[in-house]
Amino acid sequence: LSEAVVSTQSTGEGEHLSKEALQTASGLDPAELSKCLATLVDSTMVIFDKDKETYSLNYGYTNRKAKFKLQTNTIKENSEKEVTTAYQSVDEDRRIYIQAAIVRSMKIRKSLTHNELIQMVINMSKDRFSPSISMIKKCVEVLIEKQYIERSATDKDTYQYLA
Repeated sequence: LSEAVVSTQSTGEGEHLSKEALQTASGLDPAELSKCLATLVDSTMVIFDKDKETYSLNYGYTNRKAKFKLQTNTIKENSEKEVTTAYQSVDEDRRIYIQAAIVRSMKIRKSLTHNELIQMVINMSKDRFSPSISMIKKCVEVLIEKQYIERSATDKDTYQYLA
């Protein structure tokens, strides 16, 4: 906010600025602007002229040890849609990682039981995240549909890698 005051005054808009001019220069919401201005006026860094209802910088302000907090909410809240999009993106990345781990495991061993495969995938991905067993099962089914792996004809609990 003080940068906005300085920039508008240095561009030649004048010594005294109205609240509307400060709002357009700073881009803050009216409520946030009021809080910031109140803090700056209380610290005497900015002077408020009650007659003209304008604000100006106090060029005589020299207190080096003065501390004050400007309470602005510059971080906008993420909308629910953005949050769900982020979760879906992370979930999709994890699925791809699990599928790659399954293919790597199957390339190495050529044939694995279900429990061995689950354990290998969990061990491979434990540094990044802890995958759920249901997610691993879904990824196995996807890889079976894509014909990367298949269930053994003799033992339904065993998977075989298709080259």
